[in-house]
Amino acid sequence: GYPNGDMAVTAAAAKPGSATSSASALSPFPGNINAFIVDLDTYKNVLEGSGGSVPEFVNPKYSDKNKTAFRKPTRLECMMQELPLLFPQEAAQRIGYSMFPRWFSCSSVKNNPTDAKKKMAKTGFPEAASSGEADMYRANRQLLHLIGVHIKVDSGEEEYLGIPVSTGARVVFSSSFAPSLTALKAKFPYPSQVRISDTSTLILEGDGIWVKALDLDGALKVTISEGVSGAKVSIGDVKSGTKFAPLRVRNKGHKVEMASPSDPPFVQIRGYKLVCVEMHEEKISSPGEHVLFDK
Repeated sequence: GYPNGDMAVTAAAAKPGSATSSASALSPFPGNINAFIVDLDTYKNVLEGSGGSVPEFVNPKYSDKNKTAFRKPTRLECMMQELPLLFPQEAAQRIGYSMFPRWFSCSSVKNNPTDAKKKMAKTGFPEAASSGEADMYRANRQLLHLIGVHIKVDSGEEEYLGIPVSTGARVVFSSSFAPSLTALKAKFPYPSQVRISDTSTLILEGDGIWVKALDLDGALKVTISEGVSGAKVSIGDVKSGTKFAPLRVRNKGHKVEMASPSDPPFVQIRGYKLVCVEMHEEKISSPGEHVLFDK
């Protein structure tokens, strides 16, 4: 959708490997999620040389194929993709990119339900509130599956406001709990001893939490209170090296209800709401070691 995209694609189309495979409708040219990692010293020099000015353009959004009516007001924009073009030659030679699968790197939430259905039909990705939330849960399920936890990545599909989303366990990690896959692996030292059912909810908030042995069928939330340092929480325990004492959670968890006109806008735009029926909650408010298991 960039104004200079056609020029770039046309120039690259003749290169080997640039043609779209007949078995796939996907473009051979990678997308961009607008995330940069920039050397600050080089960036400072670029700012001083350019005065912070980059080329400007207008990118009108039309509501019809004939381009006679605007879908929204057109504004003056600057593309962050222009930044590398401002770098000196010696720095430009060090510019590259890392490519990740979409489930791991990007799920936008930017379309209302009506536009999301059109986007879904056109690209396969609705980029709506409901799909963004579902994609986050699914990404965390996929990460847990990759490290060996007993959890199903895809258990089915539901439709809200005409938008299909994947279903399964709702898994939420705070950034302090595990900001990377390496950190996540360390937080689940015995992944084969962790089982999470398709209808479960797992919420972990805090750096000092380790999941050693867990059997979850319901809802569990473990939080280290803000400002508490030195807390070490073990979900489940290990006895004599190979004998495990898991935390078993069995409750009614959450249920999904369709949104109603009386619900606030952030609920209506999703098309549904999560209602907590029953949840096992542990809030750690003191430092030291805390072990959660069935006694």
